Amino acid sequence: MAPYPWEQRRPPSPPLPQHPHAHGSPTTTSSAAASPLHPLRLHTLTLHRRLTRAPRLLIALFLLLLAAFSYLAYPRSPTLGDEEMDLELSSDPLDRGWVRIPPPPPGQAAVQGKLDARRMPWWGNVDVGGRSPWDHVPRVRARRARMLFLLTYADYLERPNSVFYEIVDAARRHPGLEVSDVWGPGWQDWDDALPVSANLARRVLPPASCNWVEEDVEAYAGGHCSASNTEFSQGGAVGCGFYDVVWTFSEFKDKADPLMDAPGCGTLLVHQLGDCHSKIRWVWLEDHDMEVDHDPDHSCVQWFYPWQGNITMSKYAFEMMEVFNYDRLRRLYPGMQMQLFGHSPDSANEWDFYPLDWHSKTHDAVVFGHDGLLYPLRTTITNAAKERPPHTFIRHHVAPEFTLARPEEDYTLGVPPTYWSGQPQYRPQLAIREDFAKGMREARICVFDSVVERKMIRKYAQAWLSGCVVAADIPTEQEGDIRPFTIELKASWPIEQINAVLRAELANPDALRQKALLGFAYARQHLTNLAKVSNVLDLADRYNQGERGYDLPLGFSVRCRAYHFEHGAFKPPWCEGMRGLEE
Repeated sequence: MAPYPWEQRRPPSPPLPQHPHAHGSPTTTSSAAASPLHPLRLHTLTLHRRLTRAPRLLIALFLLLLAAFSYLAYPRSPTLGDEEMDLELSSDPLDRGWVRIPPPPPGQAAVQGKLDARRMPWWGNVDVGGRSPWDHVPRVRARRARMLFLLTYADYLERPNSVFYEIVDAARRHPGLEVSDVWGPGWQDWDDALPVSANLARRVLPPASCNWVEEDVEAYAGGHCSASNTEFSQGGAVGCGFYDVVWTFSEFKDKADPLMDAPGCGTLLVHQLGDCHSKIRWVWLEDHDMEVDHDPDHSCVQWFYPWQGNITMSKYAFEMMEVFNYDRLRRLYPGMQMQLFGHSPDSANEWDFYPLDWHSKTHDAVVFGHDGLLYPLRTTITNAAKERPPHTFIRHHVAPEFTLARPEEDYTLGVPPTYWSGQPQYRPQLAIREDFAKGMREARICVFDSVVERKMIRKYAQAWLSGCVVAADIPTEQEGDIRPFTIELKASWPIEQINAVLRAELANPDALRQKALLGFAYARQHLTNLAKVSNVLDLADRYNQGERGYDLPLGFSVRCRAYHFEHGAFKPPWCEGMRGLEE
């Protein structure tokens, strides 16, 4: 019997084992069964080989068919030879789908297909390209609320950082708001002789403070309010209780000022704090001067409103459990009613801070912000950059002064009734912000630090929104979320080590762009001013429903740090030095 073809390529099999008495033994009963060369035995062996090897052939045929089917059925990427494709294959890693797409927020659609620069118009100014798949989208509320930002005109003129008015810009785009007003001491028609509550009741609302928004938050334009209050719609005083929320910030009025009262008539006072740098306390005097209170138990609460306020927000989560510890507040302010304390992280606007195409960026790494004792990492880099020749390739973006100098007539001539972004008085702040945002979007890596207090300052949000990879130390909040797309530096590192880490990151551009995209997606979901306004409205709803205590929606940790470099500044009791064993 001729062997099968696959049998010819195999070595001959060894003979079957035989019984010890096979040849001529009296116990052998069949010579056919005993001899391996007998035709019956050979036929049985050949059949056995066929049966045991057939499954292998079937498996091989199955795998071959599966591979052919996958090649024909699975959609292929376009190639230069595909006649049906009119697009050339890009060399851009984003275009070829090399970058891992971050997951969208719950309830929002994911990005379909590969990331193609031609299909991601949202990688830019939101007013031009529209929302990204990860954007915070404010929910439509049953009743649109009315909000007043209680700010002084002097602060508006002198503060180079436009942080408060960027929040106002976002509020005027928010579909949950009908009114986003700005008013306070120094603005037109404010009466410094009256308490806050009396001024609010006599407010005549200017048209610039009205929101006009449709269901879609992107559809925004100036327009008219649709308030139901009769006196208001006729252009009269709005009356007590017109505003749902009055939102003020750190340094408005001292709590002991007799004119600093609660808004009244059900209006909630929301007070945002942060940036507590020192153990000392500044105390207002009757002649409008200030003196220093060195009692550490009084530190960081000089602007807190224990009796007037309803909701106190901190930009930094750890301050809520240390500065606003319940036992401490009860000791300092006997009889105080518990408030709702909320964490409201630093944020920015996506129409001010937005990314460029990676190849349009002009600088590898830029350090941003002031230097000095509060900023150890920045100081190391700026000192190296000032050397001749420079000891670092990191460029230095020069920060503006802490206050803007204004002539006296600016405080009295042409004072407007409220804020709007096109005012001539606001041009210096706009120029500073545009220069800062341009510097971030043109850099591949944005370098700064979290200050000695390890705070997640606003530069984190601004850089991520700008498509710039953050290189900084890790702050004491949101660490688990931000580590994957942050280049971690240490405040104690010498410039040589900082240079080496950044050069290694720049040598892997695909991974660097991955970090840029992940940071962008995270910031557009959590760190925009639209999200901040939504958070305040939600806190107001929950306060009215009876909720009190501490709201910490984002994670934070209590690690070694200090409130300041000065002797005696607060730090966790187990810490040695400013940052313990971590440095």
